[in-house]
Amino acid sequence: MDELVPFGSGAWLLGVALLGFGRAADLLTTWLATPDLAMEGNPLVKKLGWKRSILLNVVLCVLIPLYPLGVVVGCTTSLLVAARNCQTAWAIRSAGEHTYAQSREDRLSAASSGVFLLCVFGEATLLALVGGALVWTAGPADVPLGIGLGILGYAGAVAFFLTLSLWRNRHAAR
Repeated sequence: MDELVPFGSGAWLLGVALLGFGRAADLLTTWLATPDLAMEGNPLVKKLGWKRSILLNVVLCVLIPLYPLGVVVGCTTSLLVAARNCQTAWAIRSAGEHTYAQSREDRLSAASSGVFLLCVFGEATLLALVGGALVWTAGPADVPLGIGLGILGYAGAVAFFLTLSLWRNRHAAR
């Protein structure tokens, strides 16, 4: 898993399919939750918009499979993000994207920053413990290493993007 695979080979095609599935799941559930990207937590995706984000993902799905460990890491992180999107997509759609976004901003403004950050970093730490355990027990070329790194990447994304949303909300309120 730690060696490059040739472009166009069977291993590369499998990597494209796996990573493509993970990225498609992330994009599809993001679209399901926030078609206007009003609730998108990643500012880069918000700035790029749908068309350029899809194009970027196609490029990533062609390049990353040259390194199989990257496929496992990327697919794991993408599937965890997609699962999280599924948690709230129904609520966002039923309330309306902009109404839900305003409601979330209102709740965030009313919440204690300390409690919010404790919950965010609590979630990220618990996820990181699972990912870290996989990384610690895996060999250097094992699939569990890639899954563990993917979970750690997701934990980092949760901590970063939720903290960023708190900062943006507090900054906008000033």
